[in-house]
Amino acid sequence: MIILVIATEGIKMKRVNGIMLLLASEMVISGCSSGSSNGTTQPSPYQFVVDAGSSGSRIYVYNKLTTESGLVINDLYESKINIPLASFANNPQDAGSYGIQPLLTSAINFIQTRESTVNLAIIPTSVLGTAGMRLVPESQQNAIYQSVAATIIENNLELDQTKTISGQYEGIYSWADVNYLQNNFGNNITNGIFEVGGASTQVAFATPQASSESIIKISVNNKFYNVYAISFLGLGQDVARNTMNTLANHNACYPLGYSSTLLDINGNFDFSNCVSNYDSVIAPYPEINQVKDVAGYSSESFIGIASVYYALSFWNIESQPGLLTQNINSTCVENYAQIVAQHPTAFKPENQCANSTLINTMMFNNLAMESSQLTAVETINGTPLTWTLGYVLVQD
Repeated sequence: MIILVIATEGIKMKRVNGIMLLLASEMVISGCSSGSSNGTTQPSPYQFVVDAGSSGSRIYVYNKLTTESGLVINDLYESKINIPLASFANNPQDAGSYGIQPLLTSAINFIQTRESTVNLAIIPTSVLGTAGMRLVPESQQNAIYQSVAATIIENNLELDQTKTISGQYEGIYSWADVNYLQNNFGNNITNGIFEVGGASTQVAFATPQASSESIIKISVNNKFYNVYAISFLGLGQDVARNTMNTLANHNACYPLGYSSTLLDINGNFDFSNCVSNYDSVIAPYPEINQVKDVAGYSSESFIGIASVYYALSFWNIESQPGLLTQNINSTCVENYAQIVAQHPTAFKPENQCANSTLINTMMFNNLAMESSQLTAVETINGTPLTWTLGYVLVQD
């Protein structure tokens, strides 16, 4: 038997002895399989989590093992489709069939090949939207998640959670992922994260300050941490750049020789003017200037992830972020054709100067980081970074 609960704003679910209970929080569609009639069904060692991002959705298959030292999580498999869940805002009834079903089919095929007798009905399956879904009106989000939940049930999987997570919790999950992969839990030292995505930016780090609106107390392997986490929807590199493009002097953020009739761009890079442009974009988010005042921030070491990594790796300065200003100035004044020739494998090199200026401005002006505080990475111990692992860890 499947129990399906649709909770509206102000409600969330918590699993207690296999039953989903209602608690105060955010909109979520959750459910659970009742398992065997005598209640002795063991939890599945597997878990499916879909990251429904702004550019597409990716499913992760995790294996979980409880040991004496805590939960051990292995990333077994992942698959992606380039269809954002948010793109179904006007046809939500198709979200499950076209936005999620291909991912579920791929994950089920993988797990059944690995273990032919696997019980799909006890594999918790979550679909979690991030910044792209936060931009969708709530009524349309609800309709999308109803379609998604129905598709999960049709595949005989255990419905766990289908919802849009807040930017704050996305930051917490990313923080948990990074520190888990660095084997920091259990020690007294963790690292913060500075993450710039396509639509939002997150900062998260452990602090000695007590819990508050921006500081969440979480438990990892029976140890508690107060984590300051804040998100800025609109300061992801793509959304921020689109906003910057509406300014009169937007050409100052693009290299000479680059032009776009569609975007009315005729590049003429000028670092000072580009910084001024992004100062205007960042101005509606005054809270970003207050992060540096949180206890523990000035002594924290940070890991730069997502677009922070891409900006620094463009110049091979992942561990030397203090050189970013110099590299932007020396490269972006060149002709666009020269930049492309020097970086033939770069993704959308026409946006590199603008994106890097945004990240440089937030990192050193607004967040007031020291250059020695941050190192950017794409993987840790060979494992790609993803907040979904942190979700599994913290959720458990």
